[in-house]
Amino acid sequence: MENRSFLEKWIRKFKNFWSGFTGGPPDDEGQGLMRREKITVAVFAYIIALILWLLVNLGRTFNLSVKIPLVAEQLPVQRALTAPLPKYVTVNFNGEGWKLINIYHNPPPVHINPRKNRLNLYDIVREQMNTFPGITVLKVQPSVLMIHTDKKVHRKVPIVSNIELETKPQFDLIDSPKLTPDSVTVTGAKSIVDNIEEWETKAETIKDASKNIDRIVTLEKPISILNLSFNKVRYRAKISEFTEGEVKIPIQTKNIPQGRDVTYSPSLITIKYDVPLDEYTKAKNRIPFMAYVPYQDIVRDTTGFVTPYISKESDTLHIKLRSYQPRKVAYYNVISGGRF
Repeated sequence: MENRSFLEKWIRKFKNFWSGFTGGPPDDEGQGLMRREKITVAVFAYIIALILWLLVNLGRTFNLSVKIPLVAEQLPVQRALTAPLPKYVTVNFNGEGWKLINIYHNPPPVHINPRKNRLNLYDIVREQMNTFPGITVLKVQPSVLMIHTDKKVHRKVPIVSNIELETKPQFDLIDSPKLTPDSVTVTGAKSIVDNIEEWETKAETIKDASKNIDRIVTLEKPISILNLSFNKVRYRAKISEFTEGEVKIPIQTKNIPQGRDVTYSPSLITIKYDVPLDEYTKAKNRIPFMAYVPYQDIVRDTTGFVTPYISKESDTLHIKLRSYQPRKVAYYNVISGGRF
């Protein structure tokens, strides 16, 4: 408290002295020179006073709290940590101000052996701080560190895209985006790695896409006790401009018993679809879809109406079903030429 009052007193004196000779413009060149000399003397006196204050006060004993880096030695190659170790420990020191300044500005790392399950950090820090004479360790937080390890394993898991792709109107993906490679090897403690089913890329949004995409994306960063075989993959997406097509196709019956026949009303389904511009002509020259009703649906039905199924019949066309009508159709069972 006395040191603080002493410092505040000097600051007030310096402010008063400064304002006394810098209060107005000089009347002539001689007065300006005198004022500059006064400023030089005042600054020099202030610096001397500050040095004396530091010499007197930093020679006293202080308590200081410092975050000390924690450095772990290597584990055996067949073991891995099941939980991250703290990066720092908080240590309360007692000692002369000059000695504490060195620790504050350049905290010495504390080395630990992770092969042990229980570490007394207070004893470890105190032992390693013996190289700093005149410094006393008062408290270490945490004072005890529990270390748990497990068998180190490797597991290959699929990579999942976390990229949201938005195309311009009339444009769309031809196929699902592809990642290369499509899997990554995760290394770490068995109890953790066994629960990992997949690994995601970092979240990203691509807007207004209208052409093919080929870029490198980054995988989500693992926690410090896990390792990935790599952290970047190639992301590719094929994009094309689409147009609308329409086709009418007859309804078929699947798995119908021999000697039976079914007719539908209406007998045709109108299908609307989207297709890439450069595949439109091919789609118009073939029937790219099939409309059918499983015979078992008719056997189970009690209403007289069934819902047709639509399946894509072309593996070479990148065609997408938009809609179809009607959604339900009436049907008639026919046996040996009779209807019922």
